[in-house]
Amino acid sequence: MLLSLHLALQALGFSDMEDSELVEMYLVSRGDRYFGELYRRYSPKVYGKCITMLNNEAEAADAVQDIFEKVLMRIGSFRQDSKFGTWLFTITNNYCIDLLRKRKRLRGKVGDMPETDIEDVVEESDWLQDQSPLAIRHILDNLSELDRAALVLMYMDEMSVKEIAVQMGLQESATKMRLKRARQRAKKIYDVWNSGHKAYA
Repeated sequence: MLLSLHLALQALGFSDMEDSELVEMYLVSRGDRYFGELYRRYSPKVYGKCITMLNNEAEAADAVQDIFEKVLMRIGSFRQDSKFGTWLFTITNNYCIDLLRKRKRLRGKVGDMPETDIEDVVEESDWLQDQSPLAIRHILDNLSELDRAALVLMYMDEMSVKEIAVQMGLQESATKMRLKRARQRAKKIYDVWNSGHKAYA
């Protein structure tokens, strides 16, 4: 339903309106054309985030529809003191992480990770940021789902450890451990991949 609405509204022209104005106009009029424009602006970005975190095109497409339905139901709670895109991507992150938990049957277990004293992950060398898009795509494709989600939140969304902990429903110490282990696994995946490329160079 939303997709067909999106296609029908592409030509109506809301390019001069801010996101906040579209939200306000929708709340006042409940006019589908205003929400349709928000969908047009953000659905490709939401899809990109979903496919990065879920690594499945069909699930990502379904997720976009579900997420915008949630947005439609919650838009009355959107506060104008924050950006609509930020609010939307918070909903997107929460949805994807919840889906990953359900997929792996980890609900109720992720909080059991040990609280150990480890070095702050953000102080480690950010070697991952220096890799090519092809290398990063290979790494993400071969990581476990929750490891991939944690690294996406850290590197693509540039969230702090505290923010990632909130998103993933973990304590900060457990979040640091997950990020540390995810980065270690990512390095091993990269080293194997890179040595194979060098062998054929």
